[in-house]
Amino acid sequence: MRLRNLPFTFALTVSAASAQLLDSNGYADFNAVTSAPYQGQHTNASGSETVSSDGTSVTLVGNQWRVYPISSGYTVTSDTELVVTVDSSDVAEVIGISLDVDNTAANNQCLFFFGGSQLNSFSAYRWLITPEYTVGTGTYTYTIPVGTYFTGTVNYLGLIADDDSVPMSANVTFSNIRLHEPSSGGTGGGTGGGGTGGGTSADDLYVEGIARVDGGLHLVSEGVYIYPDTATYDANGQPSLTVSSDGTVTLPAKGDIAVGPYTD
Repeated sequence: MRLRNLPFTFALTVSAASAQLLDSNGYADFNAVTSAPYQGQHTNASGSETVSSDGTSVTLVGNQWRVYPISSGYTVTSDTELVVTVDSSDVAEVIGISLDVDNTAANNQCLFFFGGSQLNSFSAYRWLITPEYTVGTGTYTYTIPVGTYFTGTVNYLGLIADDDSVPMSANVTFSNIRLHEPSSGGTGGGTGGGGTGGGTSADDLYVEGIARVDGGLHLVSEGVYIYPDTATYDANGQPSLTVSSDGTVTLPAKGDIAVGPYTD
């Protein structure tokens, strides 16, 4: 295909998007990020951490405190909810979840405890969530109104199976975790990561008869369509691109850029 002289100039920056723990609806994908030890509470670690093949659940066995980065942070508002499904065959000393500003467990109040024999531990840093989870409960889903406990930006999601006494036998699965704003149906409180945020939309970059961004960059006047060759495609068969306020177009996956005829 031959590109004739175009009546305008433009700059296009394409890069691979950074991995995000939370998707656009606030659901956690644990295959998208790498966990780290929760500092201060992982010195006597034993057991294992297993992420399901679809990334929707994590099973902790033994004495495991793990944190998962929320790449661009999440702003907890008064409406924010944290939803998690718990299933445990051994609650041991403590099982719980957290939203933290850093990866150190015992320096600010950010822990939510569900069950265990030592629920009174970390009293300055935790809240007790009811009903208390006990072995035999089976699968139970907690909806935590995080915004009633605190507000502000958090950078880590933590999962806790505390059992530092022999035989260190805690066993708990956390699944279908969602951090979201129920009033908006998505992650409206996000500052990035799973947040919807503000920024430039496809409509903002539409220029009548010249160009628009709609899953790809359409140079309408010359019939050219630039799009990612390997990408995530939406329900309309268009590759999903992220358009930043500075005009940067970001691909959700690494891939080649293909140029082809544009059809409306």
